[in-house]
Amino acid sequence: MEQSDQLTEQQRQQVNAIASLVTQADAASIRQGVELAAALGDQAVFAALLAGVGAPPPMPEKQPRHRRFPTLVRGGIFEQSTIGDAWLGLAMAHLLAVSELPLRNEVTSLQLGAPRKPHIADPPLWIDGLDGLTSLTRLDLYISATDQGMDLRPLERFPRLSHLRMRGPGFPGPLPSLKSLEHLDGVRVDFHPDAVFPALRSIRGRLQMTEPLNQARVPNLVEVEARGGLSLEGFESFGKLLCQGNVEVPGCRRIDRLQVVRGSFHAPDLRHVGELIGAGPGFDLTKLETLGAVQFNRTTKFAGGVFPPGTKLLHPKIAFWGPTLTTLGNVGELPGLETLNLVRVTAPISLETLRHAKSLRSLDMRNSPGITDLSPLIGLANLEVVILRENDAQEIPVELADKIERVGAKAARRSKRRPTSGKA
Repeated sequence: MEQSDQLTEQQRQQVNAIASLVTQADAASIRQGVELAAALGDQAVFAALLAGVGAPPPMPEKQPRHRRFPTLVRGGIFEQSTIGDAWLGLAMAHLLAVSELPLRNEVTSLQLGAPRKPHIADPPLWIDGLDGLTSLTRLDLYISATDQGMDLRPLERFPRLSHLRMRGPGFPGPLPSLKSLEHLDGVRVDFHPDAVFPALRSIRGRLQMTEPLNQARVPNLVEVEARGGLSLEGFESFGKLLCQGNVEVPGCRRIDRLQVVRGSFHAPDLRHVGELIGAGPGFDLTKLETLGAVQFNRTTKFAGGVFPPGTKLLHPKIAFWGPTLTTLGNVGELPGLETLNLVRVTAPISLETLRHAKSLRSLDMRNSPGITDLSPLIGLANLEVVILRENDAQEIPVELADKIERVGAKAARRSKRRPTSGKA
């Protein structure tokens, strides 16, 4: 290597000695190598050690924001090493942080600890000493089981850190105050009791908090994707709220986009929803004054309710998971409803609201003994098909006889036996 040829014999020996330490799958050895390099302070030695290492490449814009965490490009002494990217990433980052190379100011994104090879043990993480990477804005930490209680206080020394992601089975220590943090993505995250996040706008993950999260600590929070139980207090509105656990938002009156995947959602003061994507069984539509649009799929645990006047559909199809359905409410009054799936409805359900569904084209109600009266479907000019299974026993009105399509194993076998047109 041309750069290596310019080194003195002593510098080459120093490079070899440090290289043998930082390319081992051993935290103590890597620390020792980094400390030795820092003590020497010879930028020619740093340049030789980090030759071929490059700044993270830009991530495509189509990549979701919470996944845009490119990391250092391997090269030089790290290129042929077999100890695994997680160990090498730590060594490269810590070496670069204590150097004065121009590359140090080009690093804006970093991944640390993410395992690449299952047969190699996860390295223990340490982030103290990385504050030399002053341009860092994105940091992705894989918290393994050996990092339980990991000290996150050194994060306070990153002046531009705006995106933080923490993954893995380990549970780190509490997060300190981070003035520039805008987006937090963490599977298991706790906040220090006195921590405040004035710039934080979005949270994704499972917050392990023993007390409610108050707006005074996160005054600009507008998006939350809660993967576990969470209580949010003092917020009058949210831009986006996705619930995958038991979530409480007392005092909140407006949510632009609400999705309840599972768990319970408790919002006694909620009056305005822009878009409702799924709803839990306890969600009460009757208290809403305005609802802009809805979109439901078969995972929606909808128990019925009255949609406010003016509610629109984001998609012409609605699919309800029948075992949780107790009433259709006024779903038939939603303009533009073309396809309705009510599969496996067991509770007694009336189709009366569908008299208003003038755009309805297809109704799938297979395995739904709870639906017995099909007369509300009579007179729907656009209705093309009502799908039942072969053993469904509902009484079919004469007016609907030509619209019934029965499906099942026998029907499928008959379909296979039918000759295909155009074949000899």
